[in-house]
Amino acid sequence: VPAYTARGPDYAALSPPNYKLAARHRLMTTLNEQFERYHGDQFVEWLNAKSGSAFAFERRGDPAPDLLYSSPDARLGIEITGAYYDKEHAKFLWAGARDADEAEDGWVGVNPDVGLKNEVLKRISKKSAKDYGEECILLVVIPPGVTSYADLSNLLSGCEFGQLHFSGVYVAGKFPNINFDPSTGGYRVLPLKEWEGARARTGS
Repeated sequence: VPAYTARGPDYAALSPPNYKLAARHRLMTTLNEQFERYHGDQFVEWLNAKSGSAFAFERRGDPAPDLLYSSPDARLGIEITGAYYDKEHAKFLWAGARDADEAEDGWVGVNPDVGLKNEVLKRISKKSAKDYGEECILLVVIPPGVTSYADLSNLLSGCEFGQLHFSGVYVAGKFPNINFDPSTGGYRVLPLKEWEGARARTGS
């Protein structure tokens, strides 16, 4: 088990196998933080355009939510989680991201649309078990895949989410084009619970 000090891992105290584990942990931490910041910034850019807000990145949460954004008159937290077609799909993508030796050449799933819907619901349920404070949005990020925006929207419509400890809940990602129509694909955001600040500013 890595020995930790106030300055971080004490690598001199690690045996070679544990050093490799510690290095892998540091890599995954870095990749996770890059993942969160990239998708947080992308979502906030969309939110600003939609609501007329002027949020900009302030800092990472300490310890939660993942990211904090501020504007001249408000602060907004963003908690980010990923949803995948199944566990093997998640392992496939993250192993490729860290260029791991065990990375597979491909992934094959069964009934991927329903699998993605179920994973989105699981992530929302798990995150909603905690209270992240006021003015915090949950962002469920999905990877590029075969599920269209319309199909996912239809699958999630009418679903019960239970008690949500978030000011807003959104699913976002890059969706495929349908029938070669670029307006159906690309980066899109699916609101499951609209942030009231967006409604207040747009008058919707």
